[in-house]
Amino acid sequence: MNWPGPLLQLPPNWSGRLRYRTAPSAAADRVLAEAWPDLPPRAAEKAASITGMTAAAATASVTSWVAREVRYDASDRIVEANAEAGRQGLSFFERALRVGAGDCDVQNALAAAILAKAG
Repeated sequence: MNWPGPLLQLPPNWSGRLRYRTAPSAAADRVLAEAWPDLPPRAAEKAASITGMTAAAATASVTSWVAREVRYDASDRIVEANAEAGRQGLSFFERALRVGAGDCDVQNALAAAILAKAG
């Protein structure tokens, strides 16, 4: 299913840290932006391109970019393609961009890492 737009919309002048997790975990509260793995070059370029934008503009830009680069697909075929890319030694974000599809957790993690890299 493709969503018509973002599920989270922040006010234009919003500032702060947004935390995301998929299941309860005490460890999740200790994860900081510095813990993100390195981004592949394409994603790092996107992060550089949004540096200095307002939070709302940066979020909109990254959301659109991720939707183009990693379409939503949670099918068994895409799960297996991501697993195979992992067996080939590609990092999580490299797999997402190479396969070009993943579930919402894949999309959200990539978007959050780009936003964190941009500050």
